Formats: sequence, structure tokens, C-alpha cells
Amino acid sequence: MYYYRKYKEKLKGFIIEIPTHKSFKNFTITKEIEGAINLVNIFLSKELFKEGKGIFFYGPTGTGKTHLSYAILNEINQKTDTFSYAIFVPEFVQKIRDYYSQGDVEINPILEIAKIPVLLVDDLGAERYTEWVQEQIVQLLDYRYRNNLSTIITSNLNLKELRDKVGERIYSRVVGLCKPILIYGKDFRKKQQDW
Repeated sequence: MYYYRKYKEKLKGFIIEIPTHKSFKNFTITKEIEGAINLVNIFLSKELFKEGKGIFFYGPTGTGKTHLSYAILNEINQKTDTFSYAIFVPEFVQKIRDYYSQGDVEINPILEIAKIPVLLVDDLGAERYTEWVQEQIVQLLDYRYRNNLSTIITSNLNLKELRDKVGERIYSRVVGLCKPILIYGKDFRKKQQDW
């Protein structure tokens, strides 16, 4: 727990604590994603995250990729001695840019976040990719790849689309870190407003 608190304090503002209400208890398992859930159960029951295995959830917007990822991380946080956090990539990139623009840099947030035992990289590919952005993402993913740290990545893009948008360097590290799992179905956000 000491390390959990230490990271939380040091990186407050860059990371997202896993919302505890996003669990398997309130995650809707549809027929379309039963296969994906079976793979998730294997990932958790065999504690593959301790071996540095990861998951790349991809599919249309609003199909539950982030909720499912949070549910996985809640299981890990509650049932093991491993801890996890998340970053929402478009917001994270902006925060890193703002941090460095202040000039007085205390820590290297990319490197510190890269050390988190299990990390959710949410919505990869949604941000505008400049060379600078690409360098930050490569640095983060490369550290995790070289140090065998479990990474869960979500994206609305499939692997080919991701490669076209973010380039070979990021694509290569995603493939090296994660098993791709398609999540598809109706947009849950639209269903919530269906009254």
C-alpha cells in the first residue's frame, strides 16, 4: 500500500485512479463479447499481468472498452498485491505539455508513470499526433516493453488503423505489449439516453 500511496501523491494530476464503481458487477456482457470476456477471465485467473502480459481492446466508440478495463484493474487492485492506475491519452498528452512548459521540472512524469505495475492507456489514437506527441508515447510504451510491465490499451482503431495514424514505432510496441481483443456491439452511451 505504501507504493500505491507514493505513486498517487507524486503523480496526482497525471494519472486517473480506477473508479471503484466500474466493476464486473455492473458491466453488461452481451453475446457479441462473450469470447472477449473468456480471454479476460484467463488473463485474471492466471494472473498474466504478473508476467507482463497485456491487452489491446479495440472497437467502436461506446462499446464498453474503458469500463471493462477499469473492471479488470479493480480486480487486480482488490485481490492482489499489484497496483494499477490509468491515463486518458488525449488529456495526458496535454498535461505533459503544460507541465514541461512551466520550465521548473521536478520529475519526469513519463518515466514515473511508465513504472506503474499495471497501466491502462485509454483511448490511444484519439489525440492529434505530432512528432512530439509520438515521442512521449514511444517513451512510455518502450519502457514498459523493455521492463515487461503489463499494459492494457484501449482504442477505437484496429491495429491497421492505429499503425496508419500513430506510426510504426508506437504500433510495434503495442503489438509487443498486448494481445488484441475486439469489443463490439451497440453504443452503450446512446442506450443510456434512450428514453
